[in-house]
Amino acid sequence: MKQKATIEVAAAQTKTTTKEKVRYDKKAESEFFVDNSALAGFTTERILYMAVRELIENSLDSCEIEHILPWLSLSLKMLDSANDLWTITCEDNGIGVPSDKVPVAVCSFLTSGKYVEKQQRGLFGVGLKMIAAFSTKDTIHPLKVWSKSLDEGSEQYFELRTDISTNKPIVLAKKAVKGEESRIAGDSGFRVEAVLHAKLSPITRNNIKSKINEYISQTSVVNPYAIIEYETDEGKVTFDRRTEVMPQPAKEVLPQRL
Repeated sequence: MKQKATIEVAAAQTKTTTKEKVRYDKKAESEFFVDNSALAGFTTERILYMAVRELIENSLDSCEIEHILPWLSLSLKMLDSANDLWTITCEDNGIGVPSDKVPVAVCSFLTSGKYVEKQQRGLFGVGLKMIAAFSTKDTIHPLKVWSKSLDEGSEQYFELRTDISTNKPIVLAKKAVKGEESRIAGDSGFRVEAVLHAKLSPITRNNIKSKINEYISQTSVVNPYAIIEYETDEGKVTFDRRTEVMPQPAKEVLPQRL
């Protein structure tokens, strides 16, 4: 009996002294941001507000980079109240995105045309990707994109989702569009349509709508050269252009010497 107890104690000591191997894993950028969405402000209560902000700022940057007087059309409507699904659509007359860059520009985190040393609203290459990732995670609906870049001149249509585990785009459909299928009237532009899940209480919903209205109104004040159209289930509001004088586009600068 004593010998058996001694053996059991020795076995227990062996188990406690056995070192566990440390496991090193790499997490995809998209997986990291989805798991830590609060870092980008995309919490359950703020997802619609942040989506509006990101899309408007992207559109303004896209216009101002080529000194184009901005025209933006934003729509936020309830798609399915039983399942708390919303459709958000944003269209602009900016420079568009080249067709070969659209999938990664929309879906791949930390991919951006703004990694330069100059003043602009967008910087990190996260905002639109968060919209694409959450649309993929929470709904069965693909992201729909129409793009007509200044360089190409032809309009391209995409249906996209994000592979969150690899940070790569999934291209469900791609085709050139014209005539009745076209959505972009000018020489260039970009249009994106996404379905997002946002479960909001009536009080929170009213607060978010109020914040969105205030943000768009203030954006119009500080960008008087832009036309901003905003449509909801309650109706449509247009913030007209009050001047055609735009600030000169920011220029890229050299890094500060140390």
